[in-house]
Amino acid sequence: MDAPTIQWDRDSVMGGFTSDRFSVDRNGTLTIQNAQQEDQGFYGCTAGDYDGAESIAKTIIITLGAAAAYIFWSVGLLIWCRLRRRQRKLRSPNDGGAGGAGGAEAQLDVQTAL
Repeated sequence: MDAPTIQWDRDSVMGGFTSDRFSVDRNGTLTIQNAQQEDQGFYGCTAGDYDGAESIAKTIIITLGAAAAYIFWSVGLLIWCRLRRRQRKLRSPNDGGAGGAGGAEAQLDVQTAL
C-alpha cells in the first residue's frame, strides 16, 4: 500500500508555500524555519490518495451535476405550481352558487395554504 499524499494549506489556500523557509518532510511534517509575522494563519493538513487533477475534475462534475439537477427540479416545481394556480383561477368560484360548494372549496384552499 502506498503512503497517502499529504497536502498542506494556509487559510484554506492550497500550496501557498513558495518560500525556501517551508519544507515538508517524507513523513508529511511541515517545517517553517525562521517563522515570521507574515506566516501567521490557520494551517491544515489533508492526507489521502489523490489523483491530482482527475480527482478535482470528478468533484467539480459531481457538484455541477447536483446543482443542475436542483435547478431543473426547482424550475419544474415552479412551472407545475403556476399551472395549478392558473387552473384554479380558470375555475369560477361562482360555479357552485353563492356560498355553495365553490365557496367551501375556496375556503378549504385558503386553510390548506395557511
